[in-house]
Amino acid sequence: MSNIGELEIVTQKRVIKLFKNTLKYEYLGNWEEREDNKNIEEELLRCYLKKTDQYARGEYDDELINKAVFEL
Repeated sequence: MSNIGELEIVTQKRVIKLFKNTLKYEYLGNWEEREDNKNIEEELLRCYLKKTDQYARGEYDDELINKAVFEL
């Protein structure tokens, strides 16, 4: 592996640690080899948006979630 690839992996691990430990995101693993891999996992995003805002002021409604997913 080239030095560039090694540096990229180090950076990715640092970013994963930030998201997990500081931002409290759930890490779903390395999906590089996953079949039908895509940048946005729509169903996971919709579930996340449904549960995320309920602690602040109720659930995001479906219309707002649909708009957000459409924009992505």
